[in-house]
Amino acid sequence: MKKYFLGIIAMILAVGFSAFTVTSTKINNSKRDTFTWHKFNAAGTMELSPIVTYTGTAAGAQSAFGCPEGNTVNCARAYDALGNPTANYVKKVPQ
Repeated sequence: MKKYFLGIIAMILAVGFSAFTVTSTKINNSKRDTFTWHKFNAAGTMELSPIVTYTGTAAGAQSAFGCPEGNTVNCARAYDALGNPTANYVKKVPQ
């Protein structure tokens, strides 16, 4: 039994170490920049009735909502997958 003890311990450790591996997941750059965008009205607040959304990049939201780049009035704001607002905005030139 003593001569098999070291072999049994080695087998247990090998199975134990192989069961717990760390997987690395790389984030695709296109997915990193994809958010759910909510359209804002002329006053710079979110349109609630109806809620107008777009899922994609900032450039896509800008063209979908007709927001030219420019001044300080918000045209759209990005929300993450959990629905939390992010610091990403698309601005609109006031008319």
